[in-house]
Amino acid sequence: MDELTDAWRTSPERRRQVRGGWFTVLVVIAVGVTSYVLYRDYHVSVGVERFVGPDLAVLVLAVVTALVFAVLALLVNLAYRDALQREHLDRQRLAEARRLLGHAEQAADRQGPLDLNALWSLTQRRMDYYHTLATSQADRSFRQAQRMVVVGFAVLVIAVVAVAFTGTMVVAIVAGSVGAVGALVAVYLGRSFLRAHEASVDRLHDQFSEPFTFSRQLSAERLLILLEAEDRAAAVRDLIRAIVALPPAQAESVRRGRHSSVPE
Repeated sequence: MDELTDAWRTSPERRRQVRGGWFTVLVVIAVGVTSYVLYRDYHVSVGVERFVGPDLAVLVLAVVTALVFAVLALLVNLAYRDALQREHLDRQRLAEARRLLGHAEQAADRQGPLDLNALWSLTQRRMDYYHTLATSQADRSFRQAQRMVVVGFAVLVIAVVAVAFTGTMVVAIVAGSVGAVGALVAVYLGRSFLRAHEASVDRLHDQFSEPFTFSRQLSAERLLILLEAEDRAAAVRDLIRAIVALPPAQAESVRRGRHSSVPE
């Protein structure tokens, strides 16, 4: 646990979270100052001016606006921190899977032609690596799409509330415009992340089909041993035709595969 905590503290994801936190603080201050100027210049009234005076009423309203924005920003930052932590863990899992795959391939290179058990173990390592890679990408894209939808809905709700409770037409128009634009941007970003999720799922399907294609080709090679010499040449030609007929991605995976030693 201590190693994981230390790795998170020194990770680039943690630095991104810190930068996002400071940026949020600056934005909250800017929202408070901007709200004060707008409320003062457009004489926004909340009905308490006769008790505390107009200047203090505007200041209190600006502070409340900044606090509401700060609460929303805090929720967004907490979700952002969780997303960064998951991204950090996914990156570590991917690096570990890549390391194990590299060790398996180095061992295979040193051994030369591999027997069936070694080839099967190497194929499993590849499948583990592909699974970790594709699922982490798909999960990240889907979660980002969900966040964009939630943020867009929240912006739209805030804009509607601001329009409903604001007595000044100018502020209502500005709030409505900002809400509509924010919702459209969030929908666009969410759609983009959903497309990335679909692409990751398609890539996951292709990456899973690669080891299976390689295993089928390996099985065909093993079955060649059982054939008579006069039948083996025809079977090899059929195997070559089958490999050539594969889609480009699968054919490339077979050509990159480490073939077993088959007798001539």
